[in-house]
Amino acid sequence: MTASPSILFYTCVNEKFWAFGLLYPIFVLNSNPGAKVEVGVENHLRFTHKFKHIISFYEKEYPGRVRFSAVSFTQKRLFGSRKIVPNSVRFVTQPKLKADYVYIGDADILITEEVASQHLANIEKHHLDFSNVVRPNKNRLTGLHFIAYDKMYPLPSLRGINLGKCNDENLLYRIIQRKGLKMPGPEAAFRPIHGLHISLYSSTPFETMTTKDKIVDFPCWFPSLQSNHNLSRIDCVKEINKYYQIRYSEPVKKFFSVLKPKNTEIRRIIQITDACAYYYLNVVSRPAG
Repeated sequence: MTASPSILFYTCVNEKFWAFGLLYPIFVLNSNPGAKVEVGVENHLRFTHKFKHIISFYEKEYPGRVRFSAVSFTQKRLFGSRKIVPNSVRFVTQPKLKADYVYIGDADILITEEVASQHLANIEKHHLDFSNVVRPNKNRLTGLHFIAYDKMYPLPSLRGINLGKCNDENLLYRIIQRKGLKMPGPEAAFRPIHGLHISLYSSTPFETMTTKDKIVDFPCWFPSLQSNHNLSRIDCVKEINKYYQIRYSEPVKKFFSVLKPKNTEIRRIIQITDACAYYYLNVVSRPAG
């Protein structure tokens, strides 16, 4: 009997996204049995000191499957250094953990479903080198990238690329070009979110009386009644229920039990997500009248 291929989830966080980096593994591990998770962290020493109790939780409950590694958000140059576009760091660093496949994604997505089999099926169906989508009429790949570990690493030379200005999606496109891999065509378009994208710093989840803010398309927050997103209300409810199944599972309850009172930033993410889910289920998706 052939063993299933192993998968590593990889993402990177600066200080602003530390809380997301700490939440990311618990959702991945409870929706992807056997997966590994590595989170590249800015200011690693301070991070490990501040969140030693959470790191210890992962080491105890998931030995060898979670790693918080030190990564730099600056690029050393001949004369000084320059900052790297934060979203690009995950593409210019190689994780320390290894697996057959690596899924490079956003730390602020709460993964709620199994990932590898979907992308492997897409790769097989379309004879791809990797599973991602080229943005229409742009030299960009999206930031959610599934590929064989040995095809992605080692990284090619980044000579001539200004990491302080290059858009992260264009950067990934150029890396794949330099690796000599074939870009997927539009017929292979496949780029599910695999969970809830909690865009805490780029969009607001609720409409207000004084602004034109609205509930944006699910699963990036939740859709408004006038949403043109291709997910139906039934689909959205299913996605929320996937979140609930993990959110109220015993492993997640145990995770939250080790948090200290001062870990408010982690609780805040979940509380806001809970509020949005409740609002969608009880207000947005409820038939009028």
